[in-house]
Amino acid sequence: MRASRGGRKDATGVISLDTYYIYDVYGNLTFVLPPKLSEQILTNGNIPSTLMDELGYQYRYGHRNRAIMKKIPECNRWGKD
Repeated sequence: MRASRGGRKDATGVISLDTYYIYDVYGNLTFVLPPKLSEQILTNGNIPSTLMDELGYQYRYGHRNRAIMKKIPECNRWGKD
């Protein structure tokens, strides 16, 4: 898992914004968790599937290790890549 950190300042100081890139054992990108979704990990320790469907990017790979499907936030179905 890799994380990309950014930040923005407000009246109280710096708020960190983290994007997590999650890879499978073959090195394929399988999930991207944007800042709004990664906040939920820190507060709850897990991610409900409804939040993952609304806010997360998901990728599926075939037996030849090629991306075959992807799901983008707020989309109700999987699309072919």
